[in-house]
Amino acid sequence: MILVTGGAGFIGSHLVDRLAAEGEVRVIDNLSSGRLENLAHRRDVEVIIGDLKNPQDAQKAVRGVDVVFHFAANPEVRVSTTNPDIHFNENVVATFNLLEAMRKNDATQLVFASSSSVYGEPPQIPVDEEAPLRPVSVYGASKAACENLIHAYAKPYGFRAVALRYANVVGPRLRHGVIWDLINKLKKNPTSSRYSAMASRSGATYTSTTPWRPPARPGEKWLREQGVVAVGRWGQWQYWNTDKVYKNVKETIAAL
Repeated sequence: MILVTGGAGFIGSHLVDRLAAEGEVRVIDNLSSGRLENLAHRRDVEVIIGDLKNPQDAQKAVRGVDVVFHFAANPEVRVSTTNPDIHFNENVVATFNLLEAMRKNDATQLVFASSSSVYGEPPQIPVDEEAPLRPVSVYGASKAACENLIHAYAKPYGFRAVALRYANVVGPRLRHGVIWDLINKLKKNPTSSRYSAMASRSGATYTSTTPWRPPARPGEKWLREQGVVAVGRWGQWQYWNTDKVYKNVKETIAAL
């Protein structure tokens, strides 16, 4: 049994679509940002409407599970400045409760959706994975804290875990974020170029169950097979930056 936390969300629901082809999948989501409509086409997935901030819900979700994909989080970086407690509770507290449930139920394999925001404002682009973690937002700090919690559980409890540091993510079912804002502004005015100011140093990642066919990149085979392809500038390979995303989105919308 595979558990996907936040499985009714944008990225999580695409992951569920892919994993359901491999075996039994269970989802837990509190629907704070996820939507059941993202899973409406799935009759083969168990869905628990619950909250990982509640230890009992975490225990219920993990029971009988072999592998956990932890994608539940509050995705809005901007609330860091107005309500920092949201990221602490939704990210750090929820992750701690999940790890405790995993420990008590002998579930020892974890894939965690982290964020490139753990790097803060890196002095050099592209950013190597060995770059120091210096988050400048509570969101980034909460993701870094989750990574460290997972690391702390790995050795004493025999966990095998990996953290995926996503940058901006785009694709079907997207309903928030800088790329979503850009796309909607271009829909309203596809001839404008002033939105290129949004194309900053951040990157983007496309996610869908219909894979793109990018040039082969060492170490990326598994991600390509999952239909998750990097198109930002994070890492060591050739990526698309948001200037190219802007240009392609603008041309595509203008042609509609």
